[in-house]
Amino acid sequence: MARVSQQMVVHGGQSLKKNFHPAISILIPVFKSNIDRFRECMDSIMGQIQTQDGYERYSDFEIIVISEPENGKDVRRFLDSYLDSRIILLVNDKRLGIAGSLNRGMQIARGEYIARIDDDDFMVQERMFKQKKYLDKNPDVTLCTSDFEYFGDVQEYRRMFSCEMSKAWSVITCPFDHPTIMFRREFFLKNDLLYDEDRSHVEDWELWLRAFERGMVVHSIPEILTCHRWHANGASGTKKTIVMMRELVKKNMEHLGVDISAEVLPYVGPWSGRVEEYIYRKLDALFVKALANNYELLLYDPDSLKTIFEYRLHEAKTGQLPAEVAGHISSYISSERTQRAVSFQPLKRKRLKHKILDSLFKPIYKRLECELSDVKKELSDFKKELSDFKKELSDFKKELSDVKKELSDVKKELSDVKNFEHESQFLKKVFYSDLSTNKKIFLLGTSEHDNVGDSAVTIGVYEFIRKYFSEYRFVEVTGYHMQMDFKYISSFMRDDDVIFLQGGGNLGNMYMAEEDIRRRVIESFPANKIFILPQTIWFSDDERGKAELDKSAKIYERHNGLVLFTRGKESLSLAKAYFPSIRCMNMIDMALMLSRDYAFDRKGILVCIRDLDDESGLDEKIYNKVFEIIRKTELNYQQTKNRYGKDILPLMAGEVVNNELMKYARSKIVVTDRLHGMLFSVITKTPCVVMGSYTHKIDEFSEFFADSNAVFFIEKDISKLQDTMAKAFLVTEPKYPILEKGLFDKMADYIRTTIDLPQNFEY
Repeated sequence: MARVSQQMVVHGGQSLKKNFHPAISILIPVFKSNIDRFRECMDSIMGQIQTQDGYERYSDFEIIVISEPENGKDVRRFLDSYLDSRIILLVNDKRLGIAGSLNRGMQIARGEYIARIDDDDFMVQERMFKQKKYLDKNPDVTLCTSDFEYFGDVQEYRRMFSCEMSKAWSVITCPFDHPTIMFRREFFLKNDLLYDEDRSHVEDWELWLRAFERGMVVHSIPEILTCHRWHANGASGTKKTIVMMRELVKKNMEHLGVDISAEVLPYVGPWSGRVEEYIYRKLDALFVKALANNYELLLYDPDSLKTIFEYRLHEAKTGQLPAEVAGHISSYISSERTQRAVSFQPLKRKRLKHKILDSLFKPIYKRLECELSDVKKELSDFKKELSDFKKELSDFKKELSDVKKELSDVKKELSDVKNFEHESQFLKKVFYSDLSTNKKIFLLGTSEHDNVGDSAVTIGVYEFIRKYFSEYRFVEVTGYHMQMDFKYISSFMRDDDVIFLQGGGNLGNMYMAEEDIRRRVIESFPANKIFILPQTIWFSDDERGKAELDKSAKIYERHNGLVLFTRGKESLSLAKAYFPSIRCMNMIDMALMLSRDYAFDRKGILVCIRDLDDESGLDEKIYNKVFEIIRKTELNYQQTKNRYGKDILPLMAGEVVNNELMKYARSKIVVTDRLHGMLFSVITKTPCVVMGSYTHKIDEFSEFFADSNAVFFIEKDISKLQDTMAKAFLVTEPKYPILEKGLFDKMADYIRTTIDLPQNFEY
């Protein structure tokens, strides 16, 4: 290296002593590098300046190149041509992958700041100076990024975000482009923040998520400082990358208390383009729930999280990224920027050789001899590449033949699917045609998800109709099938048919899919009597909640035959305030139509408490304390979540609900913070201790069982838990006076009276 440094000084280079301590360490991982593109990258680094006039060089950096062993010799030969002791080459003994290579570079780096770039990208002339200058002036900022430009197979610029917007951005996509960053090395090493070497893809995004948890602060300079080459077949588009991106999205949303189904996950993020309307509604509902949870969890700045969800919804609706994120750049602008980035670069290899040889008075033939040797090597490499290409072409032809065969098989399967769909549609027509002459009750929007409590509500409605309205033909259409079956319902609905809309706790903007079903039915059948079965009402107190409430109110109040049953006085009060023109009545939950006496021998405690990330009303400390108290009383307590683990289809709902109720019937007492945990206890006459929850569902029900000797409410005062469980154990004959008041008889009479009223009757 000493010889090289001396030659460099002779030819105008900078004399670098052994104790040189650069401000910046630039890390470049290399694997099967294209040397011509690598030269553009290196020249853009060597051409860094710290003034706009382009005459004052910026050189306070070292360049650490970490090469995989496959082409280490070629990379070494190429880097030696720069004659610059600031360049350090590490050749891995074995394949480490990008994460391992970057960790190796970070561990030997001497700079206060770590900067990144890939070997086929390049930086504009002021990048190093501007990013370092900003970090020097702002010691509270951990990482500095910038806007950047895609070039190559895509011509486009991208804007990056700062501060809380950057952190919120990381929920659904990588918050900044890896080659654009410069960060404080000490912060990452002190917090043990290295790249995860078990990851072959999205290793940067995963690292930034951990860094945000440690308090990383981000700023983005609002100008393009890096040009990122886009390959149509690059790593960012591989199936493995997409899978690992979606894993991070799912994990991030789970932290926000949102479980994303396999159907919807591909559309949440990263950017997935335009989606169908029903997927859009599901995305909207997911984001609403995540925002509501975040107000409690405070993981992200609420306004920033709301903004990034709006960006995703904009792209889901239009197919385009919003202007705040991305914009189009024409090819001539890219060319101009490319030229500017490399215009003030070191002398090209041939010119540098001329200068060296002229200064050393080397014969001209020596230069030609070296170049001829290079040409021969390149020719040999080309022949090898040509041979490899011929083999690849042969393999491709074989694969093409296999694909043609698979395509033929797919066409046959598609034909079979179309035939099955045709038969299915025909059978539906036959079924619904049989309804055209019968007096009917339509039960619409029942659930098929895994919540056993919602299935119990549906079974309760079955019992209610069977007991009080047996003369009606009964037709159920689940929420999942409303989209497909709506045209049949519309075709065979008569004006004297009655519509029941499923009860539960989904009236509001937390569950927009269910709310959209209600709106559509109420708006589509103005001549029918419609009864919304007992509901808990909740519209969020923000702009979105107010907007959705306004939509629902306009639709509800236009219907002259709509009745809304609530399941609590608070919801009744809200209903009267929100929908003053419609008739409202307070009722108990439809699941209480059920009554079960299994005559089991009872023993022990059954615990039915929400997980912390599932609308829990408890913080982690209190949650752990609850279980500590329960274990002191009953070491071998049983536990349930009121969840089945997969969708509960209508035909299996009765069996699933019955199996869940038997768990309660075998227990001496129940400890719960779930509404249907309390109701299942009442149905099976099991004494229960009830804690406060995330919403007002349980608070509303406390009044119904205030005079019961077997339902004990302790709110969130865990200090009462042990003594209250002891009281519950002493109850031998549970009593529930509310169930003796004939409320369901009154509800049925109310419905019959309303059915008999003329449609234009003013209440």
